[in-house]
Amino acid sequence: MLRFGPKDRSINPEDRLWIQSLIADQKFDLESAQLEETTLRYRKITSLVESCVVKKEAKKPASTLDKIFLHPVFGYAIFIGILLLIFQTIFTWASVPMDLIDGLFAEISGWVNSVLPPGPLTSLISEGIVPGIGGVVIFIPQIALLFGFLAILEDTGYMSRVVFLMDRWMRPFGLHGKSIVPLVSGLHAPSLE
Repeated sequence: MLRFGPKDRSINPEDRLWIQSLIADQKFDLESAQLEETTLRYRKITSLVESCVVKKEAKKPASTLDKIFLHPVFGYAIFIGILLLIFQTIFTWASVPMDLIDGLFAEISGWVNSVLPPGPLTSLISEGIVPGIGGVVIFIPQIALLFGFLAILEDTGYMSRVVFLMDRWMRPFGLHGKSIVPLVSGLHAPSLE
């Protein structure tokens, strides 16, 4: 009652004045008493927790893949090798559907050119709109394969290791290691046509 009496609104004003005068007469330091009580409570809580909790040191596995994937030299070599493999695979596998899409839009353009009468509208559709849409759609196989590979790398946990590995190289540019994911996603080899 001494601690909270001066601030307790449920106590009538006469009792509150009596408590305040008692605190002043005894030179009672309310703040230090509250700090001392809090310290005693935390000591008691700490002693209870220490008596109940048993801590065991975790045994580290003898050999892990992290030692290989996060190695200062081999980790980068493995990452570059995986990137080269992914991009080579993407451009090899994606060439078949890309050629099919390119042929399909060329046939659509030729069909539009043969069906519609010659003129500016026919030229706009057959030489502008259809090839323009085809120029965008043709990259869908590459994008799908790239994001498929990125999903596999993410699900296996390798991308988190790459983020950790590349963090040191990205810091001087003001970037985080996570920036490697959009950088890898944004890479596109120039066409050899």
